[in-house]
Amino acid sequence: MRASRAGLIALERQRITPGPFARTCVHSIDGCPILDDIASIPETAADDATAELYADIRHTLRVPVTNLVWRHLATFDGALARVWHGVKPLYLDGRLDADAAALRSPPGLPRLPPWDRAVLRSAGLDEAALASVRNIFANYDATNPRNLLALMAVLARLESDDFVPRNAPAHPAAPPPAIPRIGPLPPLLDPASLRPAVLRAAMRLNDIGLPPGERALVAGVPRHLAHWPGFLALCVDSLEPVADELRCSIRFVHEDAWRRARGFAVDLAPPGDFAQREAVAAALRRFTSIEFIANYIPKVRVLMGALGG
Repeated sequence: MRASRAGLIALERQRITPGPFARTCVHSIDGCPILDDIASIPETAADDATAELYADIRHTLRVPVTNLVWRHLATFDGALARVWHGVKPLYLDGRLDADAAALRSPPGLPRLPPWDRAVLRSAGLDEAALASVRNIFANYDATNPRNLLALMAVLARLESDDFVPRNAPAHPAAPPPAIPRIGPLPPLLDPASLRPAVLRAAMRLNDIGLPPGERALVAGVPRHLAHWPGFLALCVDSLEPVADELRCSIRFVHEDAWRRARGFAVDLAPPGDFAQREAVAAALRRFTSIEFIANYIPKVRVLMGALGG
């Protein structure tokens, strides 16, 4: 059976042993870490086999970059291939899409007044920058809900063998949805390179709606938006007044995703025993915690609404 919520919270606090590509905390602000020790293999450093998996992930998800969770799994011998090949059918046949759409629209999701072009220009967004920001939001909006469901399903499978396989697929194969291909994204900025005021804004965007506590800046959204400090500050100023509503939305998304993911877990093959099974499970607990992927599903949706078409 799945661990209790208290047990999951305790497990989520465990640290992941850093691998050869680990980042260590090299700088802090107001005593809080800004770099974490999440190991990853960059796309530029991947060997041929890993690069092929990265390319397949990007092609299947129709996105321009390989998300951190996949790059982290690549640091465990054989784990990326094992996890990706197991969940790829969920992406290909559109099985995740209805549940992912539900996660994007939780009850009580706050709405912001639309920003007009004058406000966006004053925040530093010309037409080219506006196109880049739209790509950033589209990337995370497309990938985060589906990745959260798929990774939670894998984690549920790793944590329990008490799943009875279906006699027949509950979701017959269907043509993959017509997801538009997302344009290029700017590079992720190193938090240690940010000016203190920009770093504070990035960390605040990350923390709005989360329980109090020290955490490092790992998420891609604020590190991408830090290319435009004025717009990053606008996002923070706009979300602060709806922090309580966001907190409820983030919590709902996290709990609802767990419920939905267990429905997909029964369709996954038993993972079997492998050398780094527990380490991979610990990594997935961290990425599927409320502070990581679930945190940005409501935030990105709210910001996309304010940005408008």
